[in-house]
Amino acid sequence: MSGFPNVQACTLTGASSGGTLSQLIAQGAADVHLTADPTVTYWRLQISKCTNFAMEAILQTFTGQPTWGSEVSVTLNRTGDLIHWMYVLVDIPAITAQALPSGSQSFTGCRFPCANPCNPCGDPPAQGECVPGCSTEVLELEVEDSFDNIDDCTGLQRPYAHWVNEIGFAAVARASFSIGGQIIDTVYSYYMHMWEELSGQPGKRLEEMIGKRFTLASLVEDSSYSRRLYVPLPFYFTRYSGNALPLVSLQFHSVQVHVCFAALERLIQVSDCDVNVIRCSDGQPVNNNDINALLDTTYIYLDMQERDRFAVGSFQQLITQVQQFSTTSKGSRLQAQLNFNHPTLELIWAVQRKCQAAANNTFNFSGYQNRDPIVRVCLRLNNLQRTDREGPYYRLSQPWQHHTNIPRGFIYSYSFALHPEDCQPSGSLNFSRIDNIDFGLHLQDELSSEEVALYVFARSWNILRFKQGLGGLLYSN
Repeated sequence: MSGFPNVQACTLTGASSGGTLSQLIAQGAADVHLTADPTVTYWRLQISKCTNFAMEAILQTFTGQPTWGSEVSVTLNRTGDLIHWMYVLVDIPAITAQALPSGSQSFTGCRFPCANPCNPCGDPPAQGECVPGCSTEVLELEVEDSFDNIDDCTGLQRPYAHWVNEIGFAAVARASFSIGGQIIDTVYSYYMHMWEELSGQPGKRLEEMIGKRFTLASLVEDSSYSRRLYVPLPFYFTRYSGNALPLVSLQFHSVQVHVCFAALERLIQVSDCDVNVIRCSDGQPVNNNDINALLDTTYIYLDMQERDRFAVGSFQQLITQVQQFSTTSKGSRLQAQLNFNHPTLELIWAVQRKCQAAANNTFNFSGYQNRDPIVRVCLRLNNLQRTDREGPYYRLSQPWQHHTNIPRGFIYSYSFALHPEDCQPSGSLNFSRIDNIDFGLHLQDELSSEEVALYVFARSWNILRFKQGLGGLLYSN
């Protein structure tokens, strides 16, 4: 046919043109390093048999009734042999804002911040920007919405109230687990947010599980429905099946999980102070009892032969722990003396302006005019410089080299390991052998008159030893 190249007859009959076979014949000295004495074939699947096991997710109730601002605990039952995944399930009610008649006194509105959601810190507009911060807000109005009481910044009809963004992480202020009364690891709400930003898998981000949204309109809409949040606790045994926690090896030690819930005042934002924040179900003001929480744990059941090996054997697990340091400061220079121990994979940190914390923007770590709050970072070990670079290097280049994601927000990290997300060692710095860890930040000059909080987390190695039905850390802080 006109316009098409000639088709060779050999192709039409299904025979090879011979060029493909020449690839097999064209072998030289360099190919010896690639294909001589092969150990792998791609044309025969090798099956690795696994031991027999079964999994079951079991819900457990906390001791005592969970309330906002309280700490509860649960002793894990011994239904199964190992423990793998673990979540805190948090049920929260649907809420809305109820405007009060003129002269009435609000029951609840004054408990919650009502700062300008587009610019809670009152920064002047940057050059070429109309309203600071609003570039990240998508204004969503339904056609039938009335334009009475429309907020000039958000485009939403006032009054409104909503749970804070990432309410799941914000609700769990702190979680820890202990073996025989010894705290093995503790994770914090700020850490869980930062770790998800750095290591969250594409297609498996926690957005709906923890109530993360990208517009104010979505937060208000979500808050009009009661929800169950699934908050994964990133303890070491939840990340890799080979590190599952062996309950069967702890015949004489109990395992407890402790959860501290944030105060209700830190979890809701309102458009106006002269409102009641009420439950949609009955119109009553929200209170500290408006929470229900459970622990969702996946138990592993082993075959008898493997179970016996776990029960009577002595062994060790290489685990990761989270260490935390926080401080507040005022001025453009912030100096901190870190007090970390153990071989450490990486440091993760962020700074938060007091005005953002006061507005319940729990995970907003942006600086003046929504820019990098950190200009430069210097880490010195025993008065010797370890690293001294501009702030964006730790926010962009370091995560690109060592993590799954470059974080969306202003989260910074510095890794001593090639692959800090892996369960295998790939480098570390032993802070136990360092006497002075000086961590210096140069902040934006515009923040020199503001109070800021610094949150630093260290992910470190330790050894968890199991012997004769007992378990404990090999190295203590």
